[in-house]
Amino acid sequence: MPVKRRILSIVLLATLLAVALAGLAFSRLGNTWLSRVLIDEINPRLPGEVRLEGDAEWQLFPPAIRLSGVHWRPPAGTPGALEIDEISVRSDWSGDGARPVHVRVTGVRAALHQGADGQWRVPAPAPSGAGEPVVAWTLASVHADGIELTLHPVDRPAVSVQLADVALVAAPDGATTVGGDWQLASAADRFAGRVDGRYRVAAAGVDFAPLSVRLRGVLGGLMLSDARVDAAHLHVGDDGALAGDTLTVRARGAFAGEPVDAAATLSTLAFARGRLDALLTRVSLRRGAPETVHAQLDTATLVFDGAAADLAPLAGRLSLATPDGPVTLAFSDGTARYAVTDGRLEFTLPTLAAQLPDPAGTAQRLDVSGELAGELMTTRGTGAGRFGARAEGSRLDGRWWVVRDQARWLGAVLAVDRLDLDRWLPKSSPPAAQPAPLDAWRDLPVQLDVRVGRLRWQGVTVRDARLRLNAPADSAPR
Repeated sequence: MPVKRRILSIVLLATLLAVALAGLAFSRLGNTWLSRVLIDEINPRLPGEVRLEGDAEWQLFPPAIRLSGVHWRPPAGTPGALEIDEISVRSDWSGDGARPVHVRVTGVRAALHQGADGQWRVPAPAPSGAGEPVVAWTLASVHADGIELTLHPVDRPAVSVQLADVALVAAPDGATTVGGDWQLASAADRFAGRVDGRYRVAAAGVDFAPLSVRLRGVLGGLMLSDARVDAAHLHVGDDGALAGDTLTVRARGAFAGEPVDAAATLSTLAFARGRLDALLTRVSLRRGAPETVHAQLDTATLVFDGAAADLAPLAGRLSLATPDGPVTLAFSDGTARYAVTDGRLEFTLPTLAAQLPDPAGTAQRLDVSGELAGELMTTRGTGAGRFGARAEGSRLDGRWWVVRDQARWLGAVLAVDRLDLDRWLPKSSPPAAQPAPLDAWRDLPVQLDVRVGRLRWQGVTVRDARLRLNAPADSAPR
């Protein structure tokens, strides 16, 4: 018996030692084997080549796997790249249905290039032909941090997109909540913000309901300190097309150093093949002190085809608070067109109706009607156009121009059929009041050439009068 027990102990000890040695060998070589198996499974499903330059670790209970140093390179001659510092996938054995899978990704660097046809070169997985998976599973959550994506459009500078603290978590009702911080930067502009919402994978795309985006940053001369875009519903198609309804935009910031607040409501929005169509139901813009300005646009259609944006009909109201009283302007039946390529803004306002304080100093309000049209080269700071006005039997027509780089940057040539200065000048002045010296008028940054068919002043009527202020003798309409 002692001999049998001794032999049995030796066999048991040898078995335990063999198992321990096998476990140690598998722990040493299993990761290498796993790396090769994963690469052999992934590469046939993607164009280009995937390499695992880091570690591959796994465990069975509960099931989990962690990969580091994942690199993908597209086929020869195709631009693009993808690098992942670390990706981990875990699940559990809870429940009897599909196994929940949780994914965590950190340190992703990717580059996408746009082709000459306008499509982005995104690698499409090849059919696996493996049939149904052995174990049913469902994506329960994705957490990502340190994501850097560089977009290379065909005819524009590269754009950098950075994502941080991104979370996608499946909800019990079948939707997925999404949230994360983002930054976007190009050669001249820089934005940062956060996105939150819920989405469902739908036919040929993704449905967001709702979706909220907050941002701040600099776009040209516009500085956004706080802006928010909310969408009740937004569909993103597989082809990049957008369709949404009930979108609201609110922004606070500064333009050209002046503080501004803006808000807009879009009843519908559609974007496809580089064309944007939107129905604006309300747009407001407010500038604060020292002279409060409030502008509001009524319902209009906005169309942007990538080269120019058209807005029509252009209708709304403008109010300005001045020390002498409020000034209001209503306009309708207008149009506006902005060309992105050269910064040209063309506009027509055929119907204007204004109310302003009576310059004669009475408590009454003065009604003025007119029209305005022209174009501005926003990139060069120049512009020109025509305008007309009618008030109390007088008619004014003229042309205007703007040259931002000149000392006298505003100019106009006016023709008035009749002008009664006794009506327009204040009825009384303090005894010590004196006319402003001529030099004070000459210092104004304007050029004026005014012709009056019939001028009345202090009871005297003059015909074919002419007034020039900082204008050459041969000035003519431009």
